[in-house]
Amino acid sequence: PVVCSVTGVLLYAIMMAVACIVSCFTVQLMVSASQVTREKSFVALGEAAFGRMGAYLATLTLLTQMFSTMIAFLVFVKSMSPTLIFRFGFAGSAENNVDPDLGSKVTLFMLMVVLGIVLPLCMLKDISALRPVCMVQIVLFLFLVLALSAGAARNIFEGGASALLDLSIVNAQPASLLTRFPTMVFAFACHPTALPIYASLRHGTAQEMNAIAARAFGGVYVIYLLCGISGYMAFPNGLELNDSVLEAFPPGPFPLFLQAALVLA
Repeated sequence: PVVCSVTGVLLYAIMMAVACIVSCFTVQLMVSASQVTREKSFVALGEAAFGRMGAYLATLTLLTQMFSTMIAFLVFVKSMSPTLIFRFGFAGSAENNVDPDLGSKVTLFMLMVVLGIVLPLCMLKDISALRPVCMVQIVLFLFLVLALSAGAARNIFEGGASALLDLSIVNAQPASLLTRFPTMVFAFACHPTALPIYASLRHGTAQEMNAIAARAFGGVYVIYLLCGISGYMAFPNGLELNDSVLEAFPPGPFPLFLQAALVLA
């Protein structure tokens, strides 16, 4: 939603489509290369294509992306931790947001998430074991989209045509585009897991994997599009001060459930 408010609705949809198509195309290129080289791991494919240096570069790319993803997740958990701690009543008053031990409680919460959720998932040997977790995440994102859509519909109903006229359709500022487009590309970055998924398929044909990738990227694009546009319409002013749309929700049982579930999922 923040990216949508910066770029405008139409430009957001176009840029997300470009990022989606490019990401899906590169995954299909990886699958084609894997079929030619008979390698179904990211590092082995890099070595088959470019020799020993390719293996080093593939390993460095893999480590960098995984490290960046983990840092982004921890930043998200840390940003949401004070809200969850106060609203669940584990610290001070939710109205004053004052607690001298808040820093230690946030650290403890982050350790619990890392050691209790992230570490066990990282130790799974088969990527297909992540299927239940992925299904839960999809359901939670759909709940988030429904909540944002309901908020957008409420704003349109209360504000009428003026609510739609106030929306930015195209905000083509080069600086904003250059700083936001990498975020859109990173949202579709799943390439290190593409080949393990390809290897886990029952039939293992390139056509089947390409079809799966196309459906997956298309579904993710629709979810991102609905989440971005409906979130922008639901909080046209609040998103200027909040990096996360979850922080813009008013206090309540359902927003609290979404915040906790998305952090833990």
